[in-house]
Amino acid sequence: MKPNIYTIPLKQLASGDILSLQVYKFTGNQTGKKAYIQANLHGAEISGNAVIHRLIEFLMTLDNSQLIGEILLVPVCNPEGVNSRSHQFSSGRYNTYDGKDWNRIFWDYEKEDIDLEAFAKSQINLTEIEIKNNYRQ
Repeated sequence: MKPNIYTIPLKQLASGDILSLQVYKFTGNQTGKKAYIQANLHGAEISGNAVIHRLIEFLMTLDNSQLIGEILLVPVCNPEGVNSRSHQFSSGRYNTYDGKDWNRIFWDYEKEDIDLEAFAKSQINLTEIEIKNNYRQ
């Protein structure tokens, strides 16, 4: 199976280089669930990259009929963290401008609108279309 590979540009550096995300999308012949796997949230933690690349190699040996649904893989989800260097050393764990941990700067979706846990529990036996319609109300 061959993935669709696309690039999402994020920002241009002073050098002219463009930091971007590369996404590998594997799609089976039948629709189904989606899986999203990312690696390298902390720039210096690169072992996840190797795991994703091995997964890409494995998925490429399959036929589209062997996959139901989609798998999206992002080997480097934090190119800025990978690019951050201090004295030839990649710390990558913290944003060099404000010192915040990359793994702690996500929004708290739970408090913004509805109680997502209660909504999810109330939709367990419904179809995907019904769930989407109920969520949009």
